[in-house]
Amino acid sequence: SLRMVKNDWDFEQIKAAADIADEALRQTLPYFKEGVTERDLALELEFRMQKLGSEGMSFATILMFGERCALPHGSPSERNLSKGEFITLDFGAVVNGYRSDMPRSYVLGKASKKLSAIY
Repeated sequence: SLRMVKNDWDFEQIKAAADIADEALRQTLPYFKEGVTERDLALELEFRMQKLGSEGMSFATILMFGERCALPHGSPSERNLSKGEFITLDFGAVVNGYRSDMPRSYVLGKASKKLSAIY
């Protein structure tokens, strides 16, 4: 159920979920290489969150490359990552029923001037 007023324990659970998601992403960043698929990165991130203690995913992990980043709620596909492409993620961990939400954006390598202007 939804708690309108949260106490210190509630906030500790939310922080723990955010810490798990943050650490899982940190551990997954070395896998962000040319040729990797959206699906493989999403699975790696989800595995690491669960390995760190998450009870599951806050919601279906969003992880997309390139032009697919424009999709508001796309699912990871077999699309491969190329240098200079944007990477969009939205993911979260669960601790004692409390969920984190971590939207992030990256570029593999350096973005072109055109992509930088668009972003």
